[in-house]
Amino acid sequence: MDYKALAEVIGNSPIPIIVYRTVNDRMKIVCVSDGFMQFETPGTTKEQLIARKEGNLYENLHPDDVFRISVAARNFTRKKTPYNVIYRAKLRGEKEYSLIHAVGYHHKEDGEIFAVVSFSDITKASHENLFSVSTAEVQLKNFLDASSTAIAVVDADTEELMFYNNAAEKMITPLCRFEVGVTFSEFFYDLKPKSYLRVFTKFSDGEIHVIEEPNTKHEIIITVTETFWDNRKAYSIQMDKWNSVYFDSLTSLPNMTYFRQKVSQFVDSIHKNNKNAAFIYFDILGMKNYNSIFGYSAGDLLIKKAGEILKKHFPVNLVCRFAEDHFVVIDSEENVETHIKSAMDAFQSETGINRIKLKAGVYLLNGGTDYIIACDYARLACQSIKEHFNKAITFFDSSLHESYHHEQYILENLDTAIKEHWIKLYYQPVLRTMTNQICDFEGLARWEDPKLGLLLPSKFVPILEKYHLISKLDFYMVEQVCRKIKERKEKGLTVLPVSVNISRDDFDTTNVVKEITAITDKYGVDRDLIIIEITESAISNDENVLKEQLEKLKKAGFKLWLDDFGSGYSSLNVLHEFNFDLIKLDMKFLKDFDPERENAILIDCIIQLANKLKINTLIEGVETKEQFDYIRKSGCGRAQGFFIGQPENIMDIRKFIDELAPFKDNFEKIDKNGFF
Repeated sequence: MDYKALAEVIGNSPIPIIVYRTVNDRMKIVCVSDGFMQFETPGTTKEQLIARKEGNLYENLHPDDVFRISVAARNFTRKKTPYNVIYRAKLRGEKEYSLIHAVGYHHKEDGEIFAVVSFSDITKASHENLFSVSTAEVQLKNFLDASSTAIAVVDADTEELMFYNNAAEKMITPLCRFEVGVTFSEFFYDLKPKSYLRVFTKFSDGEIHVIEEPNTKHEIIITVTETFWDNRKAYSIQMDKWNSVYFDSLTSLPNMTYFRQKVSQFVDSIHKNNKNAAFIYFDILGMKNYNSIFGYSAGDLLIKKAGEILKKHFPVNLVCRFAEDHFVVIDSEENVETHIKSAMDAFQSETGINRIKLKAGVYLLNGGTDYIIACDYARLACQSIKEHFNKAITFFDSSLHESYHHEQYILENLDTAIKEHWIKLYYQPVLRTMTNQICDFEGLARWEDPKLGLLLPSKFVPILEKYHLISKLDFYMVEQVCRKIKERKEKGLTVLPVSVNISRDDFDTTNVVKEITAITDKYGVDRDLIIIEITESAISNDENVLKEQLEKLKKAGFKLWLDDFGSGYSSLNVLHEFNFDLIKLDMKFLKDFDPERENAILIDCIIQLANKLKINTLIEGVETKEQFDYIRKSGCGRAQGFFIGQPENIMDIRKFIDELAPFKDNFEKIDKNGFF
């Protein structure tokens, strides 16, 4: 659903309207109209009004009306009962209560149900014994009439057409005059009364259904919900053309909604020929780079061309575009690999770019596997070869089956793992090379699962990043670090700065600055005790947005470390453009370490450059005394690795320090920490 477009349409309306959507059985405001701003609180902003309403929806209501209205609102939200209420509220900061009439209507679009509520001040009307004047209902009908969605309302018992909007009239040309008592069947299709009532009753579940028009034989999409209209039980019918719902506008291929409706028919037709069905998931490798080089318009043309090629090479099969550069094809198992290679060769010939390729994952349908899960299996197979440039096709096997179920387990149990503290805070010490003192710690996540045992980050972090859930883990870790620091300070124990890893996805999906500052303030932790680590790869996309947020973190008092420097295609410009306190050289620099080889030379050059730029340095992956002695000699300020200390789940950091060899009893004082 395009909330921004909805906000523009509603926002400019002079009618007092609020649009809500349901989130976990709670009403969340999507947008308010200009008319509502003038109606209730002129002079304030919409953002302020929404924030205040979500904090206390009933702040201006008369205390005696709050319970009654809250019950009506709850039933309207959860049970979809009518919302037609009158209550007392203070408007525009006035001392006296006004009498308000509110009418609500449920509106379904793109699979989401919205509640549209219209308001009117009937104080004057009530004083003049015009209590029954339904201004709000008139305003609501005006709003629905302006909607681009075709809507009709019929009596649930007689099928009498009680309302239809302009979009409905344009979509289905009426075949008779509208007059009181005319039915939906008569008005739109010149059929006997109640011809469609049985259909509406059968499909009144709020789901999408396909029906055939009797005159044109065209298929249309309907969504029927039970409602009340003019105090009568009614059906609200939303209608749309088949193409706009089931076909992708860019490629003209069927979309995922069509796939769900038709996949069983295609699979059955394959089985009737005594063959097995194959689910193929296609992905275009290198699409992001293609867009960045040639632009999104060129990228759209490439996606369109890929759709044309797939349809040409699978002419009688179900070929759908699921999203972005992802396609799904249902084919017969017989010669499926040959068909895929043929399509890939055609695509490669069309693009002529070696780095742009089609990848395919295949799942051979087995028994009663759910078709959507079959798509997931094919997708998982495709993703498993994404980093293997020379491998274009792979089949789902038992190892991927285990991977799929592990992924589902992580997703289903993340909230429980956080709530039950299965995810533990482990500390790994960071040593100041010139003093042999522990100066910082890195806070690391370990998932101690009651069923799977100890899970390292590689077993759950990539999954959470893939599904944009990583912020839950990252902010949980920040909170655990702050809680432990607070506990130690209250006991009078020494504390040291702790670094926490923040994913790039957090910056794209949340307000990182707001979230982290809220946590540190909650526990009363000095912000210079929290170090924010981001990986070098996180900077590659949309640098300006990230730079702005990192600057805000810096101004808020947090230290910034750049992790995994040198792990990919490093740009020295990063050191100039971003104000990092420290760069953390990737452990790959110490792999097969030899002081006489190129990696040692690279370490020396990077450290010298960082020192001249007044950026601190740290090398991770230090495992031997030889490595430690070399990096200290090279001028690297900090070291981290198994030679210093392994990540441990500890209750007392000092006990951990005391057990470290060869660095016993070397705990740097906090007042010296910023000196180096």
